[in-house]
Amino acid sequence: MAPRVPAVLLPLLLLVVLAGGLAGVASAARILGVFPFPGRSHVVIYSSLLRGLAARGHNVTVFSAYPLDQPVANYTAVKLALDLSAQAELRKNKSMFSLGEQNPFFTVVMQHFIGPTYTEQALQQSSIQDLISATDEKFDLVFLEDLYADAFAGFAHKFDAPLIYMSPITGFPWTNDLIGNPSPDSYVPSIFSQYSDHMSFRERLLNTVLNTFSRLLVSSTYFKGFPDLPHLSEIIIQRTALVFTYARPGVSYPQPLLPNMIQIGGMHLKPVKPLPRDLKKYLDDASEGVVYFSMGSNLRSAEFPEELRDAFVKTFSKLKQKILWKFEDDQLPGQPQNLKISKWFPQNDILGHPNVMLFITHGGILSTQEALYHGVPLIGIPIYGDQAQNMKTLENLDCGLQLKYSDINDASFERVVKEALTNPKYLKRAKEVSRIFRDQPQSPLEKGVFWTEYVLRHKGTAHLRSAATDLSWYQYLLLDVVAVLVLVPAALVYCVLMLCRRLCCATKKIIIKDVKKKQ
Repeated sequence: MAPRVPAVLLPLLLLVVLAGGLAGVASAARILGVFPFPGRSHVVIYSSLLRGLAARGHNVTVFSAYPLDQPVANYTAVKLALDLSAQAELRKNKSMFSLGEQNPFFTVVMQHFIGPTYTEQALQQSSIQDLISATDEKFDLVFLEDLYADAFAGFAHKFDAPLIYMSPITGFPWTNDLIGNPSPDSYVPSIFSQYSDHMSFRERLLNTVLNTFSRLLVSSTYFKGFPDLPHLSEIIIQRTALVFTYARPGVSYPQPLLPNMIQIGGMHLKPVKPLPRDLKKYLDDASEGVVYFSMGSNLRSAEFPEELRDAFVKTFSKLKQKILWKFEDDQLPGQPQNLKISKWFPQNDILGHPNVMLFITHGGILSTQEALYHGVPLIGIPIYGDQAQNMKTLENLDCGLQLKYSDINDASFERVVKEALTNPKYLKRAKEVSRIFRDQPQSPLEKGVFWTEYVLRHKGTAHLRSAATDLSWYQYLLLDVVAVLVLVPAALVYCVLMLCRRLCCATKKIIIKDVKKKQ
């Protein structure tokens, strides 16, 4: 029997245990996050990490368009009042889904013109201007999103702090450039494309053009309020300590990674919570299984054109499975009895239910990773951004099927739904990929927290910095070396040919002179 600890020593013992638990934690730091791009799914990603850091005792201040719904200790959320009229106009005209008919070059151009406007609006906010001019503020670390937020790298200069970039996807074409991470266009497809990591010559050509085009369009926005501010590109190169991407090892396409490029995909995933009683009964009683349909937080199923809604309803009415559809109107014309609609569903908890057989989605990174985590096959209807690339990856994994928005009709939708439900390979592969997805030495949140505190402990990661960031573009691509390797041999060949020509001419003259002499 273990000896009992005297009651008088319990408070002291508690302090010792608490001190031991905090021994591996970096000293409480002040952390600043600025995320001007108004994407709700992006908020889910970065807030997962920043809330985890707040739970570790760090003081976190975050500027964004969508502050947290519930207060968190040590977490100060500052709302950026951005003009979202462009999104509202698309929604008003019910043209959000028309984006799915655009080519990737149009998507890049559209983002280039829309993205910087949010940065400029954020810079004009009084809360941002107050922070720019503040003389009594100090932050130990700055977080930025790698999507039109480069202007706020000036805060890293102002506070003499390391900079961490967070990507809400597996990585933009320009994300690797932040730290000089290699990203060969020959087998790393652009997230704006629908290519795999095995591309034909034509695809490699277009992928190279698309990535180059993307990099050329993305430029740093101005930053006001700092005297003697170095060029933003210099600040970014010198201050960027880490880049977090939302890729997932073993699931995303493999590519070279420097030690300060960290993959934390799946960080938003939470343990499955009990479902509401009525919803639990609906799923429990589905002896033939359940199909779950949601187009995410930004796209709304109620705004599908009428002919497409009718195509969905017609197919669903023929299935023996029950259907859950995130539908934002109170009524759905022609709704069959096996279909239940709601303006909101607890998606992660539903996907974790064993009776869910299929997930019909827009292909966003959060939704696809939730499905992979729970081993649920997918049908993707990608509309914009990285959605088509996400679904292409899942197609290559045999975890799902992709249906282009422009190809949807009664016959095509029914065909892919029945293929996904009746072909056992999709469920089998989804379960196999789920095991790969979960088989990691650390949870993504633990990984993100560790590396963030690593930066705080060492005041940056200069020891992990690649020499590639010190090279010009032509040096990085070895164009100067190629030029020497081509021009020097060419010059030697030219000199030899000229020498031979002169020798021939001289020999010819000697022969002619000799002949004349003999004559």
